[in-house]
Amino acid sequence: MLYQLKNQQDEVLRTEAFNEKPADPVGKGWRWVEYTPPPPPEPTYEERLAKCYAERRQAYVTEADPLFFKEQRGEVPAGTWLAKALEIKLRIPKP
Repeated sequence: MLYQLKNQQDEVLRTEAFNEKPADPVGKGWRWVEYTPPPPPEPTYEERLAKCYAERRQAYVTEADPLFFKEQRGEVPAGTWLAKALEIKLRIPKP
């Protein structure tokens, strides 16, 4: 559990982790207050889009690109690579 040491004006001196609430310092006007940190901010649209592109890029390299070269050599039916590329776009949509 996190606790903050605050004074009478609610200024924070420090934040520490304890198993139990510690005793307040005697005669100094300070007190330990339970503290819950704020949740992390939601990712921005640009961050979500960058993550989407990175995931797609990895999927194309590992899944679609090998099929492209096999299709060029005639080892798989025509359209296999395109189908895989479309599947990746559907599986990892833009935000």
